[in-house]
Amino acid sequence: MKVVSLHHLRAPCKTEIRKMDETPFGQAEVFYLNPKVIIRKGVTGGTIFTPEMAFLYADSESLELLAGKVIKAKDLPNGAITILCDTKVILPQKPEDFQPTIFHVEHDALPTQVLLDVTAACNCDCFTCYHKTDLDSYVPSLAEVLQRIEKLKDLGVYQFEITGGEPFIRGDLNIILQKLLDLKLHFYVVTNGEFLAETNPEIISLLRHSLGLCISLDGYGQVHDQNRQRPGLFAKILKGLERIRKDNIRILFISTMNELNVDCFPQMVRLAEEYGTTVHLRPTIMAGGAQLNGVKNVNLAQRFPHYLQDPHVRNGLLATRTKIAEARYYGCGIRKRISVDARGALFPCVMDRSRAWGDIMAYDQQSILQELDRETTDFLNLNKMCRNCSYNKEEILCGGFCRFSQVFRKGG
Repeated sequence: MKVVSLHHLRAPCKTEIRKMDETPFGQAEVFYLNPKVIIRKGVTGGTIFTPEMAFLYADSESLELLAGKVIKAKDLPNGAITILCDTKVILPQKPEDFQPTIFHVEHDALPTQVLLDVTAACNCDCFTCYHKTDLDSYVPSLAEVLQRIEKLKDLGVYQFEITGGEPFIRGDLNIILQKLLDLKLHFYVVTNGEFLAETNPEIISLLRHSLGLCISLDGYGQVHDQNRQRPGLFAKILKGLERIRKDNIRILFISTMNELNVDCFPQMVRLAEEYGTTVHLRPTIMAGGAQLNGVKNVNLAQRFPHYLQDPHVRNGLLATRTKIAEARYYGCGIRKRISVDARGALFPCVMDRSRAWGDIMAYDQQSILQELDRETTDFLNLNKMCRNCSYNKEEILCGGFCRFSQVFRKGG
């Protein structure tokens, strides 16, 4: 039995990998499959879509065990049981009877997540927006969005980040979210938070069944408003947060850190603590608005090292990871996450808007996997450290360094 993280962005040549603990769990405990889990069965194993927004790789033996809904843990590997518990794939309490959500795909290594732009209209003009050149106010029809959701499900993509633009600008957002629920797909919504306080009750009800609501936080108070070029936005976020908290909807703050907002970081962490959530740190990548505006990155690990261990901080700064858990895939996430813009164009890299492929409706599982493999191979060949990497002798297990990273630009 083997269950590990599906993917880690850190390249194995730059860190130490902690192998899964295969000693027996030892305790005579019984666990139960979480009804919120999605299992994607492939050819040689499969992917577990967890309610914690994480993805796990599981071999065929593990998938069969989980499909039975009851897991007797005593003789099973401690590492597998631990990661299944930590990601809430299995629970100590027996849920009401249900049929597991199990999808079958024809190929392994298909993308798991899509950033789906449901609009190119936005009420902000953020300094670091990676979609800066896309925001031309174009709004696809409802029929187009629903067709893309169906297509992406056919491609084996079962987790959706509903984004834009600003998704809450759409008057039919409730229909889009209901479609995702009807198809038994995981989703969360990314928003700048301006319209949360006035959101209609139907959307609030649908969000209770989602993975959560991700609110962009680019500072605190006036600094946030300045970075978003939207006076009064922070006050509206606070008002919206009060409503969302009452409705028991999971909240996550997403923060792109740089020289413009680094001084606000302690206040941002305190806000996350107040609302019982985390602030997910992301470095500023020199693309889109950040590149156009010349925004400089900061070394947060040097500036606030103690905060990176705070329980209310989700550390997305890869350079601080000296040891990582074993995963199925490593490095650049091209084959894990894809992006589809408001016009339906497929982007293999969620940050690089200069590389658009064809319309998502033209792909099937085989063709999208072939294109992603070709893109990854071409990308690996650009870096001298990656060309003959031992991890990729038989299949692509590591996608190399992020193309925007200093490591990549320096050739390793």
